[in-house]
Amino acid sequence: MLLAGSERRSQERLRSSKGLYPFWTVGNALFLIGFLIILLACSYILFHFVLSLITSKYTPSSPTLIPWIDDRFECEHTHRAWHDGKCWYYEHSPNF
Repeated sequence: MLLAGSERRSQERLRSSKGLYPFWTVGNALFLIGFLIILLACSYILFHFVLSLITSKYTPSSPTLIPWIDDRFECEHTHRAWHDGKCWYYEHSPNF
């Protein structure tokens, strides 16, 4: 028994009142599908961006000798390091 008393409406009327505002309509289903597609695309882009940041941070660099530069001024002018009479490039990635 409810606060307002027992239900007096007929079963037919109860069924028709439930059908007045259905949740799963074509519009709601299309909206939900579109929302999920956008959510998955944004998640993929965000995951790819974060993963590239993590991998680029921990990618080791290995020094590389630049054999065609044999002048100290030219080596330092191109933002490389001059050691022991040779030009070294320290930002070279082994994945290159």
